Order: sequence, then C-alpha cells, then structure tokens
Amino acid sequence: MSEQEQHIPIRRRLRLGLAALAVGGTLAAILAYHYEFQLAPLWYNVIGVDVSNHQGDIDWPALAGSNVAFAYIKATEGGDFRDKRFQLNWEGAKRAGLARGAYHFFTQCRSGAEQAKNFIATVPSE
Repeated sequence: MSEQEQHIPIRRRLRLGLAALAVGGTLAAILAYHYEFQLAPLWYNVIGVDVSNHQGDIDWPALAGSNVAFAYIKATEGGDFRDKRFQLNWEGAKRAGLARGAYHFFTQCRSGAEQAKNFIATVPSE
C-alpha cells in the first residue's frame, strides 16, 4: 500500500467504494432496461400485444397502424369469470385486421374441465 493510500481513512474508502457500486449498478440497470424494452422490436419481425379489461378502451385501428400484427385477448379466468371487455376487444381486433387469439387465466379454484368449459363457451369458434 502506498504512503498516500495509508492516509485515506477507511470510512472514506468505504464511501468511495459504495458510490462506485451505486454508479455501476445504476448504469447496468439503465443499459438492461434499454436493451430489454427499447430494442425488442428490432429482435422480432412480428410484434403483438396481450390485452384484457385492465387496458380499458383500446383504439384498435391505431394499434394496428403502429406495427402490431396480433393480439392475445383475455377471455376467461377460473371456472366462471369472463373478461367484461373480451367481446369488444375480440371484435375490435378483427375489424382492425389483426390476427388474434384468446387466452384463459388458469386458477386453482375449479377443475381444469370446468375452466375449459368456461373458455369454450366464451370464445367464438370462428
């Protein structure tokens, strides 16, 4: 250890080390976010969305015009829940010319057979 390093108090070295870790961690988080969420459209030729009643009113023509090619639309959950916006979203995606698929959110509340019946009864067999 050099003579100059011996004069730096341990607490100061600790603070400098923690500051360096914080800066490095922040930089890593920013790069990870940019890489994961900002560049995703460059990785895939086809972009889609997953929607449910939680998204509220969806402007399907605008969505279709924004490079989105398909939509997965929540239809059901559990044995008796039906997404209240499923039919509107299903029809809106079709009118906008998007490929679409429906999905079921499985829960442990009912048997798989009951949940499948709920899904089949809700989704049109087009």
